Amino acid sequence: MPDGDEHAPTPAWKALGVTVAVSLLAIGLHTAVAHVSDPPPAPPLTLDARAPAEPRVGYFTWGRSPVLDEIERAFVDRLGEHDEVRVRVMSHTADFDLDNVEPLIARALATEELDVAVAVTTPLARALHTRSGQLPLVFAAITDPVGAGLVPSWENERGSRVTGVSAHCPEDSHLALIQELLPEARRVALLHDTQSELLPPLPFALLEARGLTLVPVRATARGEIPEMVGRIEAARADVVWVHTAWASPEVAFAGFDTLSRLTAERRLPIIASDTLQVRHGALAAQGLDMEAIGTAAAEAVLAILGGQDPGSLPVSRLGCGRPVLDLRRAAQLGVSVPPALAARAVTQLDDAPPAPSPPEAFLP
Repeated sequence: MPDGDEHAPTPAWKALGVTVAVSLLAIGLHTAVAHVSDPPPAPPLTLDARAPAEPRVGYFTWGRSPVLDEIERAFVDRLGEHDEVRVRVMSHTADFDLDNVEPLIARALATEELDVAVAVTTPLARALHTRSGQLPLVFAAITDPVGAGLVPSWENERGSRVTGVSAHCPEDSHLALIQELLPEARRVALLHDTQSELLPPLPFALLEARGLTLVPVRATARGEIPEMVGRIEAARADVVWVHTAWASPEVAFAGFDTLSRLTAERRLPIIASDTLQVRHGALAAQGLDMEAIGTAAAEAVLAILGGQDPGSLPVSRLGCGRPVLDLRRAAQLGVSVPPALAARAVTQLDDAPPAPSPPEAFLP
């Protein structure tokens, strides 16, 4: 892959008035100065005496995708609202590769003189927690930070250098959406990554309680997607469930356009756990509010730069957002949308969080 990201597609937040400079020093590294033209009024931020005039925040994300980029866009936007304080965001991506995590973190910690680190997803948060010494750490988009050993409790405790944002939309809410939108569905294909050691148990009992049958389908790499879709069809699945707790990031994010195209050819609907995937072919999604996650992570960073002890900040716990539904895809698949669902869902995709570009564009 290239040494830097100067040829990568431009994330949406780069076009929103945020000043960005590109660095060639690290895998997927770019530097953003969080400054927005004519920002809305915001209370002044008084930096703690320990913080430099232009504090540096290391932002570590699992990879480039519309879902993860939306968290980063909201994060940078919130920092940029404090126009009296320039916060330099050193942004890094592991490109969905666990082998990149350790060298990426080691290089950043050795060269960037960071004041706070932000980790999006559990693998990055755990690696930073182990390697970053006493550097304050803010995690984001992690389901169970207590179980992952990042914080001692949801309330946290003084002396801890870690806080952050937990985001969890119960799996049963996705099944409820499937049954409301596709009442005839009985067999649910769930994509799962057999190479990950962090997966929760497959939810056989959860589906059985709703009278559904779980059809686990192994999928780890983008190149396996055509064969995987063939196995889904052979298993006579009625719907494909793409949940990031089980699916490989390379399939769920980077390969999602391919997945949605091949399933659409077979008239197989996709229900996703990330609402931005509806822009890329999912029929519907019941998931997280990525903008809220990024904003809450930025609030934690601003509090720490303002002198607060990370351990005094309880973990922010965010739940499900509004379901998002593509009415055009429903018509293509011959799905009748219940009026009650259409009334409470985001059905105008212009109202849904923006996606910078198709997911496959973000990986070489």
